[in-house]
Amino acid sequence: MSTFSSKPKTTLELTAQIVTFASQTIPNFNDCKYVMDQASALAEQGMTDLTRVVMRSEYREEFKTKDNKSGSVPAGTIIPVARTEDYRQFLKNVGGTHYCEIAERIIILNAYQDFKPLVEELKLELLQLESTTEHPTFLGKGSNAKVFAITHNGERYAVRIPNGGKVNVSVVDFHISGACLSLDLPQMEKIVAASYDDGVTVAKLMSGKEIGKLTIEDVRSITNQQLLDLLETVIEANRRGIEIDPKPSNFFYDREEGFGIVDFTSSKKLSKSSLDQPPQNVIWWLSTVIVNATFYGTPHKVEMTQRDYADQADRQLANHEVLIRLKDIIKCKLEKADYLGDVLQKFDETIANHELTIKNLTDLEWVNARIAEDQQRRVALEERDRTGLAIGVENSDLIV
Repeated sequence: MSTFSSKPKTTLELTAQIVTFASQTIPNFNDCKYVMDQASALAEQGMTDLTRVVMRSEYREEFKTKDNKSGSVPAGTIIPVARTEDYRQFLKNVGGTHYCEIAERIIILNAYQDFKPLVEELKLELLQLESTTEHPTFLGKGSNAKVFAITHNGERYAVRIPNGGKVNVSVVDFHISGACLSLDLPQMEKIVAASYDDGVTVAKLMSGKEIGKLTIEDVRSITNQQLLDLLETVIEANRRGIEIDPKPSNFFYDREEGFGIVDFTSSKKLSKSSLDQPPQNVIWWLSTVIVNATFYGTPHKVEMTQRDYADQADRQLANHEVLIRLKDIIKCKLEKADYLGDVLQKFDETIANHELTIKNLTDLEWVNARIAEDQQRRVALEERDRTGLAIGVENSDLIV
């Protein structure tokens, strides 16, 4: 019995098929991006064999020969990118739109119509501002997009708007591909709608605060069960092929809901530049997340006092207590894992470095030395500025 329906597919369904095909079968990043950028047009016109012109010299493994050991491809070269036969074979192998990662993309793309009016309204408001970060719903920014909050049917969502309005289909699919693998993982960000044409994703707003903006009271409220839930989530995510970006800003904490994770993708993307993530590395990264709790929530001070260093010590002591508990939970959870020793070794290194930091912060002699060094540095900078100003005034007197 055929797995394909005789009902004509919509443009969005065809777009989802083409993007999934490109993501999972085309290993070269430029080739993959080329297909993704044309996915909507190809869905309208029909898939065809694709070639592209190399704009700048590239290095490609398949072009290596005895005479071209580097695999260099000069600008102007026309290279094949994708074949219609490969596309059809891929759909046949995975089951067409029944394939979960195509089906989920279709759901997410179709859902965008419900959010599009709100997104367009937000974009118009942003055009009126000198800086989009001044918008009252601004949540944060990354290298590719800024994030804003919107409300739809009484529920709050986070919307990623591409920086400068520059649409990048591969960036949008970065998020969607991860979302397809994390549907039933409650602590992972839930992408509910997206548009390849607008470069926008819409996700349920993650509860809590970024880990770096926690207060000491927040850190002290972290329970063993919440740490276990976080550990089990990253282990399961890794098993499914979800790649997590371990920046502290991608981890959230809520006293009731526990931890949450945003900005992740699928390791099935053949064109990704990163290596697959070993589970021991992903688990070890959690130590860095905990160490950085509360770090970003404190305003930077030019002149640090003994009290400021004491406050830092208090925050790091709270983090350290959580770090030790997390290590004990890992030992119990991964008792039979063959990589446990590797994880514990890296954890112990992090713990030792963290203990040294705390030792310094609680050592009055060390603190006073840092304060004195900072004072000397400020005096030197002020003197340099005064000297530079004086030279500038003298030179101006020579100008007639």
